[in-house]
Amino acid sequence: MADKKSVVVRCKLKWSFLRKKNDMSKKYQLDCTELDAKAVKALKGIGLVARHGKDKKNPDPDAGWFVTPKSMREPMVVDSGLSTVPDEIADSVGNGTVADVEVDAYSAPKAEGGVAPGLLGVKIVELVAFRSSSSLEAEAGGFTVPAASAALAGGPTGTDDDVPF
Repeated sequence: MADKKSVVVRCKLKWSFLRKKNDMSKKYQLDCTELDAKAVKALKGIGLVARHGKDKKNPDPDAGWFVTPKSMREPMVVDSGLSTVPDEIADSVGNGTVADVEVDAYSAPKAEGGVAPGLLGVKIVELVAFRSSSSLEAEAGGFTVPAASAALAGGPTGTDDDVPF
């Protein structure tokens, strides 16, 4: 590996786990996608090899060149003014968020070249907030939590029948 211990690369984020660990890797991680030639070269300078999305097991050519830095420790997440980002915002970082990501290289015998990308910190430049669904609308007369809670507590259920069960 080269002398430089870490690099900062600008990328688009995918699958960010910044405040809870990924269930599969048991680490904080993100995919740092759409890396340009300068970022790929900088990563190579610290001994890391970027992969291309078209070569993934489940091809994702739109990802372009990417790395997946990981960490056992919760990474620093800041805004463009370097103020700490609150957890509720860090939890909502969605795919397509533009960020500067500080990446280092650590020894990992099973990884390509014997080194793997570590996740040190994230500066969010343009936030794309994750939303689980944006096309659902409220429906009058449908299921609601307050009505269900009342029914479970033995309150009125909204039915007028006298069936004893």
